[in-house]
Amino acid sequence: MFYLKCLWKHDFGSEQPNVIYCEFDGERTELRKIELYANGRCGVATGTVSTGDTHLADIAIPPLEAINKDPQFEAREITAAEFEAVWQACRP
Repeated sequence: MFYLKCLWKHDFGSEQPNVIYCEFDGERTELRKIELYANGRCGVATGTVSTGDTHLADIAIPPLEAINKDPQFEAREITAAEFEAVWQACRP
């Protein structure tokens, strides 16, 4: 498993998340996702639970370098502990 934190730089206001945390398996498939919005709202998703507009992707994510080539995204790998702390704060 590995974990990412991605900043999404956009002008959509609170309609779209500005920070996304994801947990992935070895095939780069999302297992859990957390989306944080500028207004303080958070959404979470797993294979069986989804809150708000947050859903798991149906395809594997590209490599970190490919994500960061798009100037609207700034992604980095994080620890499982960092992901879990945010998950515990946001889970339903």
